[in-house]
Amino acid sequence: MRKIQSMRKETGLVKSDKITAYVRTTDDMAARLKTWKEAIAEKVGATQLIISKNEPGRMHEHRSVAKVKGEKFVVDFDKV
Repeated sequence: MRKIQSMRKETGLVKSDKITAYVRTTDDMAARLKTWKEAIAEKVGATQLIISKNEPGRMHEHRSVAKVKGEKFVVDFDKV
């Protein structure tokens, strides 16, 4: 959540702006994140949140790579 929130801030979005987000990570991390998917989507203002081990099917406006607990993940999002 923290990474997506900082990305939103860096791109000039305000709290009321909605996004669609795609998180690519390992199977293990994806399984752990999916438990919290609705809470994450609500907290980051995402109307759609996809968590997967696969590359997104299209290019997104914003992309960032980060690590959580030593596991790499890629976050892509677009403003709705």
